[in-house]
Amino acid sequence: TAIGKRLGFSAERASQLEQRALKKLAESPELAALREAA
Repeated sequence: TAIGKRLGFSAERASQLEQRALKKLAESPELAALREAA
């Protein structure tokens, strides 16, 4: 990915970090409250 290249990560590592971040967001109680309010 472009961000991975800028930060010096391989595409695979950038993908791993992206998946980890999305999982954290999905498990966030704050975002669950926002989803319910939407």
